[in-house]
Amino acid sequence: MPVGDLRSEINAMDKIMEIVGTLKALYSTRCDQLMVWYGGLDELAQFAVIAAAIFVSFCTLVFFVLSRTVRR
Repeated sequence: MPVGDLRSEINAMDKIMEIVGTLKALYSTRCDQLMVWYGGLDELAQFAVIAAAIFVSFCTLVFFVLSRTVRR
């Protein structure tokens, strides 16, 4: 393998690792912000958020299953 190819592969891996590091930092920041927001809600609002998330997930699952069933 020529040295130039190896260097370009190393540079590509460095760029990928930099992107992965940026994505991890972004995820961590957003997750922390979400948990602070959720923790600031009263108990009823926290329950409503969880119930809404479950309802949306259920509706999405039902829609996906029905769309796969209708196609057949």
